[in-house]
Amino acid sequence: MPFPIPTLDELTEQARTDMEAALLRVTEAQGRAITAEAAARAVRAPHGMLNHIAVMTGAALWGAHQHHRWNGDQLIADTAEYETLRLHAAAYGIFPRAATRAIGRVVFSGAEGTAIPANLLLRGAGEALYEVTGAVSIGATGSVTATVRALAAGAAGNLPAGYAMALVSPLAGLTNQVAVVDGDGLTGGAGEETAASLLDRYIARKRQVPQGGAAHDYPAWVANEFAVAAVRTVPLQGATRDIAVGVVVAMGTREAPRAPSPAEIDAISRHLGRINGPEGVRPVTADVEVIGAVIQPLPLRIELYPDTSGTRAAVTAAYASFMAREATIGGLLSYSRLSEALSGSPGEYRHILIEPGRDVQPGQTTLLVPGAITWGAS
Repeated sequence: MPFPIPTLDELTEQARTDMEAALLRVTEAQGRAITAEAAARAVRAPHGMLNHIAVMTGAALWGAHQHHRWNGDQLIADTAEYETLRLHAAAYGIFPRAATRAIGRVVFSGAEGTAIPANLLLRGAGEALYEVTGAVSIGATGSVTATVRALAAGAAGNLPAGYAMALVSPLAGLTNQVAVVDGDGLTGGAGEETAASLLDRYIARKRQVPQGGAAHDYPAWVANEFAVAAVRTVPLQGATRDIAVGVVVAMGTREAPRAPSPAEIDAISRHLGRINGPEGVRPVTADVEVIGAVIQPLPLRIELYPDTSGTRAAVTAAYASFMAREATIGGLLSYSRLSEALSGSPGEYRHILIEPGRDVQPGQTTLLVPGAITWGAS
C-alpha cells in the first residue's frame, strides 16, 4: 500500500489548521470564546509568532519525512545510494571492480636473435607507459610479436592498431626503436565499475546462487575481473574432446559492446584456468574455451508517423536503449517488445515496423546491436 509523503506546504497548512482548532478549544475552556475568523487571523498573520511556529513545525516534519524516505530507499539495493549499495553487495562477497588496464600485442622488428626482455618499457600517447609481459626473441622473419599491458588503469591506455610506441630506453638490435601495435589494438582499459554495473552483478548473485561451476557461475567469474558487456555459457563438443564449456564474451559496455581482442581472450582464459591445472577459478576438471562474441548490427525499416527529424531522433534513441537493455548473446529478440519500445518514443503517434517482421533469433555466439534505420516503406 503506498504511503504518500505530504508536501512542505501541506504540512505547514496542517500545522496552521491544528493551531486554529487548539486556540478555539483553549479560549472556550477559559471562558473567553472567540470566533473562527479571529483564530485564523491570529494564526495566519504573516508576521505573527503563531504563523512562524507553524512554518517551523511544517519544515521539521517535512525533514523527518524525507529522512525516513531516504532510510527506506537504503533498505533496497535498487534504490540505495552507491555507498549503501556497496554494503549490500559486500555482504555477498561482491565488490566494485577496479579500473582495468589495457592489454594487447605489439610487433618488434630487428636482427634475428635480438632478445626482447620482460618488463621492457614503452611509451604511448602522452606520458602513458606500457610493459612487455613476457620475454621473446626476434626470429628469422626479422620480427616478433610480444604482449604488453598498460602500467596505469583506465580507458586512456587503449591504443589503435598501427600506433608506434617508442622505447623508453634504446635496445640494441632493433631496426627502429619502436614497437607497432598489431591489428587488434590495445584494448580492455576501462574506468572503475559504475553503480549500475555493480547493481546488475548484485542482483544476478541473489537470483543465482553460486554452485561451483554451473552455467551461471562463469559470467559472474568473468564480470568480477573484466569490463564486459555480456557473457554467456554454451556447451561445446568436438571430435577431440568430450562436452566442454564455452564462455562467449563481449567486451565494453551494454551501450557499446565489442568483440574481445586475442589478448583479452588469453587474459580471461588465464583467469578462468586451464583444464587439470591448479590455477583459475573454474573447477579443476572443467574444459573451458573462451570465445569472442560475434557483434552483428540489426537494421530496421520503419514507417513513422509523424516522420520528422525530431521523432526520428527519438525513435533512434529508443532503439539504442532497447538493444542495450534487451539484447543478449544468442538470446531471442522479441518483435513485439521492440515495437512497444519504439511506440514510447516522444512525439511518435504510430509506426509500422517492417523489418524485422518477426522475432529475431541470433546464433548462440552472436550479440545483436543497433543497425542502420531505413525510414519509409521502400
